[in-house]
Amino acid sequence: PPEILDNIAAHINLPQDLLSLAVTARAFHAIVVPNHLQFRDIRCDPRRVNLWRSLAQKPAYAARIRRL
Repeated sequence: PPEILDNIAAHINLPQDLLSLAVTARAFHAIVVPNHLQFRDIRCDPRRVNLWRSLAQKPAYAARIRRL
């Protein structure tokens, strides 16, 4: 089921490892690319209020963050 594949991808920390997983099967690609690559590591000026507001309004994106 897709939930299991999503859970597997959620436990992988490095973006290059996620990309390696994505090329192993179409099912992984369909989950990893749209759901696990963006918002993994965020580096920005903490005064970027729009970014923090967007993350507050979209908890699914905020849940993807591994490192600020």
